[in-house]
Amino acid sequence: MNDYICSQKIILMIHFINNVLKYKSLFHIIDIPYRDIHLIQKKVINDLKLNNLNQLRDKFEGEQYYKNNLHKCLPILALEKLFTKRIFDWDNLDLKSIQSILTIENTKVYLKLCEYGKTPEVEKDIDGPVIFFVYDDKKEVWICGLARKETISRFQGKERTIGIGSRAKRVVEFIGFEHLKNFSSFEELSLIVKEENE
Repeated sequence: MNDYICSQKIILMIHFINNVLKYKSLFHIIDIPYRDIHLIQKKVINDLKLNNLNQLRDKFEGEQYYKNNLHKCLPILALEKLFTKRIFDWDNLDLKSIQSILTIENTKVYLKLCEYGKTPEVEKDIDGPVIFFVYDDKKEVWICGLARKETISRFQGKERTIGIGSRAKRVVEFIGFEHLKNFSSFEELSLIVKEENE
């Protein structure tokens, strides 16, 4: 069994190298300051009524709650650092109000973060462009670029269903990292999104 798991991990890493990592030179690499990570941790601890982060593993779903909120916050923090512009009011942070969606030029732009070694999955019938992010540890986030809906439709890998019953949805692996639109400022991103609408 261990050999099988090991070989699956190797296959996944090779897939990641071929579809994501080889384009790393095209991405913006953003270091997230520890104070920003600490702010998220503090909010999670308060939400779950814990004394410290070590108690997360004792709380049912505590670690998953932290991971989900980190996945929502890291892309926004990375974009803020790239743009040197605030997108979210972190002083009055309410984790429930953070979504992995920005509205730019009256268009929903989805923010999709995946972990190092994995290729991202998006909803098969996503209704807007997606900015892809990778994080290789809890401090470094790669802003990979924006994919239009058409780009996502053309460069799909494996497809699967996640969730059950009425919450079930089809997701596809995105493998078109060489076709992402790069941007270095909020203005550039706005222009790309505006072109998407024309």
